[in-house]
Amino acid sequence: MKILRDFLAVLLFVAGIVAALYVGIYIMFVCGIIQVVEAVRAQPDWDAAKLAWGIVRIVFASPAGYVVAMISIFLSKLLAS
Repeated sequence: MKILRDFLAVLLFVAGIVAALYVGIYIMFVCGIIQVVEAVRAQPDWDAAKLAWGIVRIVFASPAGYVVAMISIFLSKLLAS
């Protein structure tokens, strides 16, 4: 039973790190840059809210990934103990 619990803890840890990288890099950072570029394109009626949310996503990309990683590390340690 201990071996299975340790295996699940490692699996949860790896899945959490992958999820943190996905959230931090792709969802927050890359999509934030795409959102800023779409908001700033040469249009007569550009949207300031889209620009602001894009900048907020870029700024908070690292903390969002960090929070996801810490939750997965906490849960894997809780499962392993």
